[in-house]
Amino acid sequence: MLVNVYITGLNQIFDVEIDRQNKPYLPIPSGRLSLTSAWIVVLSSLFLAEAVTMCFQPPGLPYLQLALLSSAVLGSAYSAPPLRLKRFPFLAAFSIIVVRGIVVNMGFYAFIVDALGIAGEVPAGRSVLAATFF
Repeated sequence: MLVNVYITGLNQIFDVEIDRQNKPYLPIPSGRLSLTSAWIVVLSSLFLAEAVTMCFQPPGLPYLQLALLSSAVLGSAYSAPPLRLKRFPFLAAFSIIVVRGIVVNMGFYAFIVDALGIAGEVPAGRSVLAATFF
């Protein structure tokens, strides 16, 4: 959830000028949240996501961290210059599909399977099929 706050918050920060016209009711364009405060929330969310995983160090931690890091990197590439993938329809759609459809589903699946100690009990083909249609 914290990485999602980071990704969506970053998008709102970089889209503030567009949102002033299209979505003036959002917190930043409406003035209810300053850009400085938005940056604090966004960066704190990213930091806390890593801090929480490091504090508890659950089994399957590498899978969880890889899913969180990959999501954050692709979310940044989607919204932030210089890449700002959202400018290109195919790359925008592809980055969303990769994060929401593959990274999150497969990363958290691998994390849970490892954390529960049931690796190898679910056929890999079945889990890929489930992630594809989730």
